[in-house]
Amino acid sequence: MTTPTLGRLERVPLRDVWPSESSDFTPWLALLENMALLGETLQLDLQVEGREQRVGPFSADILCKETLTDRWVVIENQLNGTDHSHLGQLLTYAAGLEATTVVWVAERFTDEHRAALDWLNQVTTEGVHFFGLEIELWRIGDSAPAPKFNVICQPNDWSRVIKDTTKRIEDGSQSPLKQTYLAFWQALDDRIRENGSVLRHGQPKGYNYFPFAIGRTEFKLMATFTRDGKLWATLLCTDPQLWPAVIAMKASAEHETGYTLVEDFEKGRRQNYLSVHIENADLDSPDTWPPVIADLQSKLEKLHTAFAPRIRGLEAVTTGPDPGAT
Repeated sequence: MTTPTLGRLERVPLRDVWPSESSDFTPWLALLENMALLGETLQLDLQVEGREQRVGPFSADILCKETLTDRWVVIENQLNGTDHSHLGQLLTYAAGLEATTVVWVAERFTDEHRAALDWLNQVTTEGVHFFGLEIELWRIGDSAPAPKFNVICQPNDWSRVIKDTTKRIEDGSQSPLKQTYLAFWQALDDRIRENGSVLRHGQPKGYNYFPFAIGRTEFKLMATFTRDGKLWATLLCTDPQLWPAVIAMKASAEHETGYTLVEDFEKGRRQNYLSVHIENADLDSPDTWPPVIADLQSKLEKLHTAFAPRIRGLEAVTTGPDPGAT
């Protein structure tokens, strides 16, 4: 039997790659692909809104929006160990920018600063979250260094979301229809978590719709039950000025997905849609849900794959050709 030859992981000093925190590391982190890596670690879909955002005499390293909720996220970076100065700046930025999520990225966290973030997550208002992440660089042999984020601190309620949702179903605090919607979306959420997915979403609720992030605050993916009981996977656009660019993408997206997308646009209306129908679900018969939910997940993922890169490239697009077409 031949013994396989394996490489060895070698840790790379951060300053070898990013000599300067402000002029090297922060611009690197703000790039789309690196923000996606950070967002994957946090289970958030982040869109950079600015760098060195002024808050009084200070400047926050990176200001983002969480695209699913439009809430502000402040990110502060350190290429060394955490210190009291940066902790104070984090709190100043969160207050001054009214951020609901605060992310502290550092080479290493002291026990005291880890405990401070844990305490903040315990005592602050529900919906305000503090994360602490350590960043590492690793390579094998002569390979390029690869970054790795390790979550050191996170909100206490992150792991309780599913339990809280289940409790609301069981205690009957919502109408029967809302409880049914919630149970259906929870079943979709369970499938997404079990199978792995590009889809990013918030906490399931008892609405007739369930939104998913797609990389920009003006857009959402939606799973929606209409009044006639039909279920749809939908791309929602909330900026009418971007609708011509959406239509320019439509043909290429239909070709890639194999779906015929139904347009729902009204002049002067803020919210407009491109949708594909899902196999009808009998909400009164949960045993019939699994194939419907599988179809819904598949179509949402294909819409995400087709539209997400095009949507992120819309800055230079007006009504011209599809920016994602080859």
